[in-house]
Amino acid sequence: MNDYILVCIFLVGVLLLIISFRYNKKRLNVREIASFSMLDPKKTIEFTKSGKYSLVIKGGAIVNKFPVSIVSDMDSEKVDLYENVIKFRDIKNASVEVTYCYFTIAKPGIYSIIIKDYEKVSIKHYVPRILTSTINAEVPIERLSIAIKDYYSSSSYTLFIMPLIFGVLMLMLSISLILFNHGILEKKSSGPTTTIYTIG
Repeated sequence: MNDYILVCIFLVGVLLLIISFRYNKKRLNVREIASFSMLDPKKTIEFTKSGKYSLVIKGGAIVNKFPVSIVSDMDSEKVDLYENVIKFRDIKNASVEVTYCYFTIAKPGIYSIIIKDYEKVSIKHYVPRILTSTINAEVPIERLSIAIKDYYSSSSYTLFIMPLIFGVLMLMLSISLILFNHGILEKKSSGPTTTIYTIG
């Protein structure tokens, strides 16, 4: 393949990685409005403007059950919560956090976050599948906390992950083909069905 085309593929891969890193930076810098310990008896927050917000759970990665509600202190009206289909996870300050749901505040004011039944809360650590002995380890509730952040959509998450995947693949492909074209990566046959690549 022509080196010019391979260089173009390489540059497109670099551009995709830059786009991915920019969206990732934006995602990680979403404004946190308030944070509470899970066991705080009074979890109230004042929303100064209407709009969409996200509820984030800190300290755990896998949410099995989380009976939570948000209620207006002005008229006791419940806010509709929408559980995220894609619950993206991040690691901040050596702690895992997961974006659990989002909601819309129609009327600015003071709202309360209510945990309906602490005994039903089931949030687990993220453990690799090979460690089957601890994969179901529950996170003690006293180690969990809740945060309210500005809304970041699940669809926007794909703007980070897809360019990252394609950018890495295009970089690997273009570099491999450039090395092969210039004889740095040589193809040698070893038997009828085996192909061995050597450097030099």
